[in-house]
Amino acid sequence: MRSYEMSYEGHAATRSVVMNVDHEIGLLITELQRLGSPNTSFGGAVTVRSPAPTHRAQAQTRLTRLTHQCPFGVLVRDERCGDVFEALVGTLRAAKKRGVVDYAGEMLLQGAHDNVHVVLLKTSYP
Repeated sequence: MRSYEMSYEGHAATRSVVMNVDHEIGLLITELQRLGSPNTSFGGAVTVRSPAPTHRAQAQTRLTRLTHQCPFGVLVRDERCGDVFEALVGTLRAAKKRGVVDYAGEMLLQGAHDNVHVVLLKTSYP
């Protein structure tokens, strides 16, 4: 059970929120494929952190096939993304937590992180 579901367990509103987040992650995948480009600088693969390491010292890395990447500045300034996503940064954080995308840092801010690449790790989500 996700932490934000605890206080609303069993309510229809909770199921709707989870479905909306999953739907927005699916839309994010589509937009990253549209705006992004296949990465060749890593030879087609990138090393990323495991989604849930048991201990910081035991944080393992894994080699993952890289599909697309896009600078955050391109995503945040794209007109279609602005129309589709209510909160792009929130969707990116949820997608990173679920292992769909990866990027440097915890949160991306317009202007300061425009050159940070958002890397698509999965081409489909549930």
